[in-house]
Amino acid sequence: MQEKERLKEIPFDLQGKERVCYIFGAGAFFGLKTRPRPGDLVIAADGGLRHLKALGLRPDILIGDLDSLSEEEGRNWGAKGPKEPERKAPLSKEQEQHPQGPEPGGRIPLTFRREGDLIRIPVIKDLSDSAAALRIGRERGYRRFYLYGCTGGRMAHTMASLQDLVALSREGLTGYLFGEREVITAITDSCISFPAGMEGFLSVFSVNDRSGGVLEEGLKYTVADGSLENSFPLGLSNEFTGQAARVAVEQGTLLIFIDIRSIEGAGVRV
Repeated sequence: MQEKERLKEIPFDLQGKERVCYIFGAGAFFGLKTRPRPGDLVIAADGGLRHLKALGLRPDILIGDLDSLSEEEGRNWGAKGPKEPERKAPLSKEQEQHPQGPEPGGRIPLTFRREGDLIRIPVIKDLSDSAAALRIGRERGYRRFYLYGCTGGRMAHTMASLQDLVALSREGLTGYLFGEREVITAITDSCISFPAGMEGFLSVFSVNDRSGGVLEEGLKYTVADGSLENSFPLGLSNEFTGQAARVAVEQGTLLIFIDIRSIEGAGVRV
């Protein structure tokens, strides 16, 4: 087994120096845990615009088919600039290689019409409004994504958001999905490190049939060179102990559910 130190390490730091693309969806919103800074990109995915309005924030971009907003809300949002002709959004190399991912190509090509800061996309399409927002963020060079309002309501929407996290992770990007009680992220062939002072539960699930070379250290239950399967929830409900901790995987993708209380820990900057 290769040394875990050779794996890419992702520090759990929600206010690092890297620019962040914020995505606000129309799902349940449980408060803002981090606040956009200069250089960050804020995208409202359709009805996520309402969450931003309640916070007194204006998005840089509004994207969606606008089925979650009234005609008046979409019309009066304040988009600027001339209309551009409708065009197909290009597929990235990753999307071409993985056509069955959360943004599949070849069945219903995504088209969008830009009206200044408003990007309209069709109601009938192969990806969600939040996934379309993620595509815009990636095209603009962002590598770190915070998703708010992308859980709750229909469980299917939450599942789609989890798949978005997996897609980001497999592209070498980082995404955090903020729910009511947990912050969720994904790692692929890499390691996530947690600072000392964190508390609460941490659960780890394999996306693959089998993920190998799993490490969990500094937690109540430790694992060294273990494996997890997507048919058995062995990684449910581990716990922080106040020590610095790490979770790593050599082969596969893990979804990691982090107790929302833990971001108030001594070493986590928010």
